[in-house]
Amino acid sequence: MSETAGENDDLIDLEGMDSESFANEDAKTKRRKRSNVWSFFEMVPDSDKVGNCKARAKCKMCGATYLAASKYGTGNLKRHIDTCPRRNTRDIGQLMLGQNSGGISVSTSKFDPVQYRQLLVEAIVKHDLPFRFVEYSGVRTFMQYVRPDIPIISRNTAKADLIKMYHREKKKD
Repeated sequence: MSETAGENDDLIDLEGMDSESFANEDAKTKRRKRSNVWSFFEMVPDSDKVGNCKARAKCKMCGATYLAASKYGTGNLKRHIDTCPRRNTRDIGQLMLGQNSGGISVSTSKFDPVQYRQLLVEAIVKHDLPFRFVEYSGVRTFMQYVRPDIPIISRNTAKADLIKMYHREKKKD
């Protein structure tokens, strides 16, 4: 008798619950956007003449909008980034002023992703930081503020870069 009572304790009464409610809960879960294009675009709702609401993506630089429903993919957004008229232009506040022999020269800073990763790994070694340092939310926020299109690396990438740097330095000796 005690065995059947123990078995029944594990059962859950699902009367009054229909299978459609479980299916609807799973369908409403949001997925994380994994594509790099979402650092250049933001989602905006858009209704057509009939009143249907369609998901659209608006370029943060030039304001162009594109269909962004999951069935359309991100290919059109990637192509826009390559041809965006405002992508390579910079705000005057981002220009660096330098003084050369009494005159002032204006130049833009160039970003080299290879050098960025090398400098980041050197900082990790120099300050004895853990590899997960690159995944700290504060560090990621800082990097995105400094340069919004900066590629954020994972701790595994930092580890691989450090191993490459170690082998490169070992070959020198």
